Amino acid sequence: ITNVGSLQNGRENIVFQMALNGNLSDVRTLEIVSDSTPPVVSSFQSTSSNATYNYGANINISATFSETVKAGSSFTVTLDTSDQITLNTSSDSTTLSGTYSVGDSDNSSDLTVSSFVVGSVTDLRYNALTSTTIPSGENLADNAAIVVVTTAPRITQFSSTTANGTYVAGESINITATANE
Repeated sequence: ITNVGSLQNGRENIVFQMALNGNLSDVRTLEIVSDSTPPVVSSFQSTSSNATYNYGANINISATFSETVKAGSSFTVTLDTSDQITLNTSSDSTTLSGTYSVGDSDNSSDLTVSSFVVGSVTDLRYNALTSTTIPSGENLADNAAIVVVTTAPRITQFSSTTANGTYVAGESINITATANE
């Protein structure tokens, strides 16, 4: 048995080579990989169109990881609207996804992930997500242009093109209402 070991990118790879029955032309290799590197969030994005969304709209949000995470992994993100959304996966994947439903008082000029909590995210070697750092330049607002507006327009002025005067029933008076948007 020959042991050929190496350490690469924080992962220890141990390779054993064996000659069966002393036959050097029939060599078998066994590789044992030890991985202690936890997954990290690489980016936040959305498959929803870049647009303005109102009350009741659904917006897809996803997080991409540095490596494949196990089926059933999930974590919770907080958006700049103060809403919390759970992202999860039902299969081994590098992406967790969820849906944000716009609430009646939500507003954002460019929807952003404000923070997230670790949750139950593990890679295929059972290393758990530990970092809650949002990657620089890879937040939702960096990768999408999603505006959330639920503030109702306000009437800011009434005006009329009809001359001042006294009018009786049946006569028309033109009135214009101006809104803030």
